[in-house]
Amino acid sequence: MNQQNDKDKQKILRILKTGNQKKIKEQISKKMEDYMTVPQGSNMLAEYIMTLLLHSNNQQEVSEKLEEFLGEKDAKEFSYWIFKMAYSFSKEPQE
Repeated sequence: MNQQNDKDKQKILRILKTGNQKKIKEQISKKMEDYMTVPQGSNMLAEYIMTLLLHSNNQQEVSEKLEEFLGEKDAKEFSYWIFKMAYSFSKEPQE
């Protein structure tokens, strides 16, 4: 594991621990509606994504785990969006 991945994981965990989990999950769930035809599925997948984030998965790991649900291209695009959106809750500068 490289140092940048470790930094990313630590940063996401700090963001999630500052009380932003509900807001982040709501945004993920809303964005999932762009990718899924069944709204109930978007809520379940948002919960799964939050679990991935809370268990210190980095962007690449999240993307790989979402491929089964979204396909490779959409999984990469969506995981990029997840981390960009989550970082927007941070007061720290993005690297």
